[in-house]
Amino acid sequence: MELKEQGMSMRLSLVLGNALVLNCAALALTATMLSSLLELFSQASFFYFQLFFFSFLTNVYKYSRSHKTTTL
Repeated sequence: MELKEQGMSMRLSLVLGNALVLNCAALALTATMLSSLLELFSQASFFYFQLFFFSFLTNVYKYSRSHKTTTL
């Protein structure tokens, strides 16, 4: 009886150990995915910022060139 209980205890600790390893792997994978999504979001944000900012500057420049006033 004692030997059977020790065997079950060893199996339980192996199962718990495997569950802990799987949990750590899942957390690492989740962190990697979140990091990748954050990097993708920051790159897309920077791209759109450049696109709209330079478009805005171009429009301001064109507007200022077309509405120049001459002063004496």
